[in-house]
Amino acid sequence: GSGIASEAIPVRTEPPAKLMQGLDREAPATVVSLNQPSLAAEISGRITAIQVRSGDSVSAGAVLATLDCSDRQTRLAVARSNLARLDAQLAFARAQLERAKNLRQQRSISEEVLDQRAREVKTTIAERRTQLLNIEQAQRDVGRCRIEAPFDAVVLQRLAQVGALANPGTPIVELLQRDGAEVRAKLRSDDLG
Repeated sequence: GSGIASEAIPVRTEPPAKLMQGLDREAPATVVSLNQPSLAAEISGRITAIQVRSGDSVSAGAVLATLDCSDRQTRLAVARSNLARLDAQLAFARAQLERAKNLRQQRSISEEVLDQRAREVKTTIAERRTQLLNIEQAQRDVGRCRIEAPFDAVVLQRLAQVGALANPGTPIVELLQRDGAEVRAKLRSDDLG
């Protein structure tokens, strides 16, 4: 009986995980691109054009810069011309082989002449295969006269000037991939959960 009435205070209990849900944590973080390459020349040549400026958005495959390609285009044309010559030579060698086979059946020529005609066909076929490889290489070289975006990107900066001589490895344009970014944050070990 002191005269003070004690009232019951209602208490509610919650699991600790529910109480921690509203707490925010902060950690220093940055968004970085997975790819930020400086695209370089793969061949030697004078830079004839740079088609982009800093800040431009480009799609994968877009031509960013071009190098003078006249020598490489000439080599490609010569390689194709040599292939046409070898095709004509092969047609002639095959015709000669067929004549030699007919003459051999009539015993008008020796086995040695027939073997020589067969060898000419095989040699020309081998030369033709080599020429096809030369054309393939020349086409790749012509393709290297254009520097293309490997993915959708933003141009960060131009690293070379029109008219400058580029050598293999000379940086031309720096890109930043538009997609494929990741967040890098510094966390404390007790924040990892």
